[in-house]
Amino acid sequence: MSAANTRKRPWIYVGLGLALVVLLVVPASLPSPGVYRAWHVCRVCGLERATVDYRIPATRVTLSSRATDRVTAYAQAYAEAGGDDHVHDLAFMSGHGNGITCALGRDRDLQRSADDPDRGALLRGLFAREASPDLRRIYAEQVLAQEQPPVLPDDRDALARGPRPDVICHLDARIAAEVFQATLDEQHLALERGLAALLAARSEAR
Repeated sequence: MSAANTRKRPWIYVGLGLALVVLLVVPASLPSPGVYRAWHVCRVCGLERATVDYRIPATRVTLSSRATDRVTAYAQAYAEAGGDDHVHDLAFMSGHGNGITCALGRDRDLQRSADDPDRGALLRGLFAREASPDLRRIYAEQVLAQEQPPVLPDDRDALARGPRPDVICHLDARIAAEVFQATLDEQHLALERGLAALLAARSEAR
């Protein structure tokens, strides 16, 4: 064997090694065909759920699926404040894969809201004041869904006890109008005395 051939052989090994790295690493870094990933948030408690669906490529036929839950600040507040067990009402946030570059849900702002600690603090205060499971659920849904973050009093203890702070008064009035379709007089009642007073007045009027 000539000296020239001996000198060339190490470069052949280097080339084979690089080719092997490309074959192993590059496919692993590319999106897997048929894999669809999506994120959802529960409209009630704010729990975030990430799902991975293994589908037949370019179809919606799902062969298997797995899910991972993340406890957001809102979900933690809901649980610690004594929120009822419920079937998660999952709103679609976003997704990609299996031919879909980027899908966005109309309720995607819930994902940011669920990580807002001020919303969680407000929910704790509302649950401390209200024992009705029905009103608690309405509060949970409405606090999470409201567009603007709540403006809380400097004294956070005022959320749970004492006179209702402005943030709760205005929330009650808004819920009365939007959820209960209240009249102006009923909205004023909810503003002054709360949703429980509004429902009690309606019950007495029947």
